[in-house]
Amino acid sequence: MAQSKFANTHARNLGNIFKIHDSDEILYKIPPFQRNYSWDADNVSTLWDDLLESHQNFDVDSISAQYLLGATVLIPEDGTNYNMIIDGQQRLATLTLYFCAIRDLYHQLDGKIEENPNDPRNALYLNLLSIIGNYQIKNGKNEKTGWKLTLNNVDQAFFQKFQEYQHKDNRFITYDEKLVTVEKSRKKSHKLLREAYKTLHTSILDWLVEQDDDNLESPEKMKIEQKMEIAKKSAPLLLTLTNNTLKNIYLVAIDGESNTEKILTDSDAFQIFETLNTRGETLSRSNLVKSLILSCLS
Repeated sequence: MAQSKFANTHARNLGNIFKIHDSDEILYKIPPFQRNYSWDADNVSTLWDDLLESHQNFDVDSISAQYLLGATVLIPEDGTNYNMIIDGQQRLATLTLYFCAIRDLYHQLDGKIEENPNDPRNALYLNLLSIIGNYQIKNGKNEKTGWKLTLNNVDQAFFQKFQEYQHKDNRFITYDEKLVTVEKSRKKSHKLLREAYKTLHTSILDWLVEQDDDNLESPEKMKIEQKMEIAKKSAPLLLTLTNNTLKNIYLVAIDGESNTEKILTDSDAFQIFETLNTRGETLSRSNLVKSLILSCLS
């Protein structure tokens, strides 16, 4: 019996997708035909609700606790370490912002990285680094060799501002209220990226505040400085939140390559892309036509 071209379809947790414990450099790229970042605050809040529900129900020994978040279609780019994201780019971009927000809160609430290699906070920090970028030890230093996810040409330079850790006087800039440092852009996708990060940062911070049993005030009524002070007590929960997300959140990955051969062609991937997008958030006819033309030219 001939092998199905979709035989390499399987559920993978985020730890596997981001290859945080793998020496191989696996990178992801959004191809030029894909639309710009388009998730609004409702999409981002829904994702956070899913991640939080998964965290609250996490059971390391229970298969039933595994949380299926959606699907992604990946095609390896010939001659590189990149996988092209044919579908699922909005979700993966937002998940990257989610991990950026956790990394930033780690710095804001917990201060400098401890030098003790056995400190579990170092494992958290290294995991977060390897989710956002690929790092290798060079000359005794942990140096970045590439971003884990690259958006299209319109969005990448702006997206990279969140991938990079920014700080001033050892205090991270929170992109909130008077602390805004990422410049405002007139591009709609850039505004959405900025709002997505802010939504995730605020949601995670508010959740940390709610974990303090001594605090009876709603975080929505607090200024950010007050929330940051209260959340310091709950900062260690960021380690658990990160680990549970990586272990328990799954995506159905339709991979275009098996261990021995390419089993999904570019045309196959475009077909799946059109099918998924006409059943989910509607694409404009012009985008679907453009994807078909690019499919024929590839």
